[in-house]
Amino acid sequence: MAHINSAVIAISQTPNPTKFQKTLGTNDYYWGVVRGPLAAAGLSPKAATIAHGTAIYGAAQVTLPALEIAPPSIFWGKQEVAIDAFHHAVYAAATGLAYPLIERRNGPSR
Repeated sequence: MAHINSAVIAISQTPNPTKFQKTLGTNDYYWGVVRGPLAAAGLSPKAATIAHGTAIYGAAQVTLPALEIAPPSIFWGKQEVAIDAFHHAVYAAATGLAYPLIERRNGPSR
């Protein structure tokens, strides 16, 4: 499987006060693969999207501190937790919306 990755670099004279910058390099997008087996297991689209969202958010909570990319979320501010949860929810929702379209085109995964 091949992937094309790109990066955007911003150069500024303004200091960035961010202490733990999460990058897209943590590869959350690979978790989209989980959506197929969830559907094949017979989960409804809503249940599969919730399970998928829970899996990607839970995995981030474990892997980011383990890889020293970010501290455990208990040390984050409320706004940081809300933003992170929102980003993962958007990812899961977008995958949940895209999966039926892909399945319709390619046939069911069951």
